[in-house]
Amino acid sequence: MNFPANRWLLERLVEWQREGLISDSSAKVLRERYAPDASGRDVPNGIASMVLGVLGALLIGSGLIAIIGYNWDEFSRPVRLLFAFAPLLLAQAYCASLLIRRNPVAGWKREAAAILQTAGAGACIILVSQIYHLSGKWTDFLLCWLLVSLPLAWTHRSKAVAFFCLTATSVWSVGRVGEAEEWYSGPLLYPLLFLGIPQLWESLRSPLTVSLFLRWAIASSAMFGFGSAIAELLKNEGSDIRGGVLYLSWTFLAAGFCLIPLRKEEVNVPIVFKPQVALGGLWILVFGLAASVRTNGSFMVQGVREAFSMIAARVLFIMVGGLALVAYRQKRWGILILTSVVLLPVVAYGVTPENARVAGDLLPIISTVYLGLVGLGLILLDFAGKPAAPRIGAALISILILIRMADSKLSLLTKGLVFIAVGVAFLVFNHFINRRHTGVHKRVSDGEGLL
Repeated sequence: MNFPANRWLLERLVEWQREGLISDSSAKVLRERYAPDASGRDVPNGIASMVLGVLGALLIGSGLIAIIGYNWDEFSRPVRLLFAFAPLLLAQAYCASLLIRRNPVAGWKREAAAILQTAGAGACIILVSQIYHLSGKWTDFLLCWLLVSLPLAWTHRSKAVAFFCLTATSVWSVGRVGEAEEWYSGPLLYPLLFLGIPQLWESLRSPLTVSLFLRWAIASSAMFGFGSAIAELLKNEGSDIRGGVLYLSWTFLAAGFCLIPLRKEEVNVPIVFKPQVALGGLWILVFGLAASVRTNGSFMVQGVREAFSMIAARVLFIMVGGLALVAYRQKRWGILILTSVVLLPVVAYGVTPENARVAGDLLPIISTVYLGLVGLGLILLDFAGKPAAPRIGAALISILILIRMADSKLSLLTKGLVFIAVGVAFLVFNHFINRRHTGVHKRVSDGEGLL
């Protein structure tokens, strides 16, 4: 069990003791067995070997490219083709030799072989294009490269290749927004490419079997890829993707990621193990803070009006509503409160649908009050001994105050004094919370309950 998992277990033991789920003797045994190792020996040695193997493969490939490139102009076309295909064929032979071995192969060897073949495939495509002067867009090259590399994520279970494919698919999707003539040549193809990542299916079956790094990579790729697909759908319906409807749709998408159903054992784990919640929640908070700015009100309300006429936006809203019902059944109150921020422009528009200007002026007021209450609630829940994030609450209130000051017509001197006062108050609060939590964690380590 890794260090974050150890820490989570130790924090839950007090709660389980208080509820009578485990005895004091069992809790003591678990504390001794899963005590975090400060020396870092909890981290598997295989990770270091894997990293070194990947770096070695990259250095070898870079060195070969540099040597060949130095004498490139002096070679004939057949010799150039030989240099283009030879490294790829050698890498494929090495990969095949690892697959036919009966004995288990070390992870770093599989990673190194997969990286060599991926790099060889990319270099081969580039060299052949240069030799025959083939023209094309960089997105076409990237799609071709990831398609020929994706099988390595399955055959060699390569995490590095999976990360490359996740990154390449999202970058390709963003680059193809508005340029595709057919659906299969643009971001609408992203879901199929995304489903081709083997680690995605592993994370769906058992999230803890997939490394934390890959979970974050999967969530980040999905945010960019599905966001690009939504932009493409809206553009196909005639929407201006620079308008408010796109940002509103992206925020509903972020809410959908936060509301993805979780297993019971996943609900209370630290947020670092739920990257889809961390990334989606961050976007929602940024959207809510942007809605509290006076100059953004009309822009966002206009996006709501346009979204109601878009089929893609309406389908997205219905899907997010269904996920919210599932979250309600799971009693994920914190996530429901966070994702409700996306409804603020809808509420402002619903108050005065006939007058967009008045609704735009009303939105910053509604957003400021609501986010202020959310921030205050996060602080009060912590003092009540409930799971909360008081620092996020304090930061939210501080940012709202700064936004109101920036929007006001007060003098620069007054604004500067307020900024200093808020900064000092935030630092004092942070120091207070640190001392309070240090005391709580000390009592946790001694086996006492949370106050």
